[in-house]
Amino acid sequence: MGLKEINLETVASKIANGSTIYIGSAASTPEATLRALVRSWTLADIQILQMIPGGSLPHLAGLHPDQFRTRSFFCFTKTTFYKPAESSKDGELTECSAPQIESLADYTPMAVSAIPRLLREKMLDVDVAIIKVSEPHKGFVSLGFGVEFTHEFVRHANLVIAEVTHHMPWTEGPSKLAVSEIGWWIRCDSQPLLTTEQLWPQFLNQQHSYPQSVLDGMGRNILQHIPNGATLKLGVSPLGFSVFPFLHERCDLGLHTDVYTESLLRLQIAGIVNNSKKTIDRGRSVVSQAHGSQELYDFMDRNPAIEVHPLSYVNDPQVMAKLD
Repeated sequence: MGLKEINLETVASKIANGSTIYIGSAASTPEATLRALVRSWTLADIQILQMIPGGSLPHLAGLHPDQFRTRSFFCFTKTTFYKPAESSKDGELTECSAPQIESLADYTPMAVSAIPRLLREKMLDVDVAIIKVSEPHKGFVSLGFGVEFTHEFVRHANLVIAEVTHHMPWTEGPSKLAVSEIGWWIRCDSQPLLTTEQLWPQFLNQQHSYPQSVLDGMGRNILQHIPNGATLKLGVSPLGFSVFPFLHERCDLGLHTDVYTESLLRLQIAGIVNNSKKTIDRGRSVVSQAHGSQELYDFMDRNPAIEVHPLSYVNDPQVMAKLD
């Protein structure tokens, strides 16, 4: 990768103290680079900006409160930034398990559609963007399934560092980034992309806290409002997931939604979601982020049936108004 390539041992030297760093979300989180930054004692007063936190998030281990603080614009549950203390065999709290990370993270409740405007008007600053991308091809890399607002943050950052991995799928849609926009490369192929279970085990357990009869009742009620050929936009609540088992009773569904998940993958493979009736983007599922199994990541690779767009398009009311 030429003169731009660096390694994990030197990445911290490229970042100034007091920097605000944007990182990718979910399985697009640059875990290896984050671990390298946490290991460096030269960094201080670093603020991490992230859309959807998930996984181990080493900067939130609680061992370096003077180094890192994170700020998110999305929160699955009240336990997203909380890990209960654990005890060692002798009953004492261990160094790695004792910290409560509640005080090390901020959640900013806001409409995510406002983020591009906040960046343009300098109400939200970013110094460095650290992203996870595919291998380069003909002068471009793919952001994979982590598009979100990455283009906007890259555009406003003073420095862009890319964690390059062959595990990241090459996705269709406006998910490409010119190599010329990247300041430094780091090659990281050792760790596969995190699955949903690895990202949010506590969140997934929530859907088992409701009686199945209640979930089935809600799913049936929701289904009554979904005709054949409808285009769906879905939230991330386990209660909303209750409709998934019943969508097999419908046909020719379309998809225009924030996050592509395992349940949606199953519906698309089965042909229930085929986007054949959409009034725009016909024949294509339009999403902004994805997480799931390795099968889902493989399915998205170079698949023209799924396009990954910025959230500014997926959540644009004028775009959604064109969809029946």
